[in-house]
Amino acid sequence: MFWNGPLLSSGDLDLSANVKIHAIAYRPMTSLRALVSCLRTFDSIVHFNIVGHMPPHPLLPLLCRILGRTVVCSMHGYSPIEERLNKSHKWPWSWIVDVEFRLLLHTADQLIVFSDYMKTIVSHHVSVSRIRVIPLGVNFRTYAAEKRTLRKSDDPFRIVCVARLVTVKGLETLVKAVGLIQPKANLRAYVVGVGPLRSKLQALIDETGLANKVKLCGFLSDKKKRAYLESSDLFVLPSLYEPIPIAILEALAAGLPVVASNVGGIPELVRPGVNGLLVKPANPHDLAAAVSKLIDDDKLRRRLASNARESVREYDWSVVAKKYLSFYQELVNG
Repeated sequence: MFWNGPLLSSGDLDLSANVKIHAIAYRPMTSLRALVSCLRTFDSIVHFNIVGHMPPHPLLPLLCRILGRTVVCSMHGYSPIEERLNKSHKWPWSWIVDVEFRLLLHTADQLIVFSDYMKTIVSHHVSVSRIRVIPLGVNFRTYAAEKRTLRKSDDPFRIVCVARLVTVKGLETLVKAVGLIQPKANLRAYVVGVGPLRSKLQALIDETGLANKVKLCGFLSDKKKRAYLESSDLFVLPSLYEPIPIAILEALAAGLPVVASNVGGIPELVRPGVNGLLVKPANPHDLAAAVSKLIDDDKLRRRLASNARESVREYDWSVVAKKYLSFYQELVNG
């Protein structure tokens, strides 16, 4: 499997010790080494993770397929949509990334997507028989299972958002919504993440007089990020587009109610009145109204919070890993 992040062990995933997961780091400067490592593994399934707008070069999966390997690609996003919204690259680079992405879709034997929304989008390019929906996972053991500490009446209402600072995350909408709410409520909003829009967002925060209300926290370790989640009252994600956000999975696993945009795969995680509320994208007034509702209605907010963890229990990695194992077994038998 090509993957740059940390891996859980078979024991962490409640799998047999006979199951071995091998990760090959993929980076532009190490692509040749990755290819050699891949080709040394015979009779194997090679699993690529396509993350963001920088997919691995299609030459790698193409060569793997030519040499008889079974190639699987996990679609962490849909680059053409993100490119258009974020304006990450100008032509011709935007065209090159788009072509590379589409070529990769047709190179893989099987494509894994994390939501029915993504399945619908990808099915416009390849046969549905080559697409499998297997959700993203979250490690429940890393989040506190006990009841959240109750906020004192005179404490600020704490909102947290974990997101890349890019256009597609709709963070300007969050800042504007806080501006609409703050004259009526004592609140603080914390945005955890890095990205090219940091200076622009900070300028908006300063211009609207919200420097003591909205804090850009930058990059935080996983431990510190969990601390923010577990000490906040509400998670907000005002995205313009989302395949299915791991940030919402983590927030729900931490027992936080969620207010998020009604776009992409988000409605597959956030169920209005059960574990959160959905709002119109790019609409500060709608977002402000939903957040204000949960600030004012303590009973509703606590009910949503009490349902949060249970609503994503099926996304625990111990459950998701078994789905992957079953999928790999099907490929081997096939």
